[in-house]
Formats: sequence, C-alpha cells, structure tokens
Amino acid sequence: MHYTPNTSLRVPIENQGRKIGGPTIPSQQRNLQPRVMQRRSLTPGVLYTLSYIKKEENGNMAYSFKGQDGSLIVESFRSCQEADMFIAGIKNEAIPEYEQFYKKLKT
Repeated sequence: MHYTPNTSLRVPIENQGRKIGGPTIPSQQRNLQPRVMQRRSLTPGVLYTLSYIKKEENGNMAYSFKGQDGSLIVESFRSCQEADMFIAGIKNEAIPEYEQFYKKLKT
C-alpha cells in the first residue's frame, strides 16, 4: 500500500488546452498522446483527500475519498495495488518497485 489516508489528489479537468511551451513544429505535435486516465466517480477539478481504507466482506478494498465540496465517494478496488495504480494515474506519479527494494534489504 503506497498511498495512505490523508493523501490528497485532484482529478485534472479534461480537455484542457495544450500547455504553453510544448512542441511547436507540426511534425512533433502529432506524436503527442493524450493521457488516458480513469477517474471513476471522482469529479474533475475537485480536491479529494483519501480518508478511509477498509477491507470488504468480498475481499475487495473500499477507499473513501472526501471532496473539498463536502462529497464522500467510496470506490471499491480488487486490491491495494489496483487502488495505488488508480491514484498514481490521477496524480501522474510512478509507484516504486517495492519487491525489488525488499529483496535488496534481505541480501
């Protein structure tokens, strides 16, 4: 589990224009790929805080996100790793390889 309660995230507003300073040569522009991101029930532009994580009876993990607008959204994931990948995608972050890290500690 990489992300813990009190982690903040904001779903980017979709269809934003290109950032200033990007490729200006037409041949470079066509190589840009839009970032595809799952947002589930989270509303773009709202700041959310991960408030609670619990294991459900069916074995899934329930992650509760509290929005700055007062909303409470509970998302169910098959595992903590799936939830971490979801959050990392929204935050545009990479998750460390923990298995390699722990293997190095044992040697």
